[in-house]
Amino acid sequence: MDEFLADNASEPTGEKSRFFSDFKTKGIRSEALLQGEREVVILHNEEMYRLMVTKNNKLILQK
Repeated sequence: MDEFLADNASEPTGEKSRFFSDFKTKGIRSEALLQGEREVVILHNEEMYRLMVTKNNKLILQK
């Protein structure tokens, strides 16, 4: 489970913790990426992507 969480993220409890434990791929919480912002730019293979939080608190990734 620790592989899923960022260093300073709190561990989820209850139903969500069982869901997260099923992941085999390393993950990171959106809070760790966004760091209090509503939008961040991610550079991947020299391309820029925007990760945004919507009014409905959903994530959108745009190229």
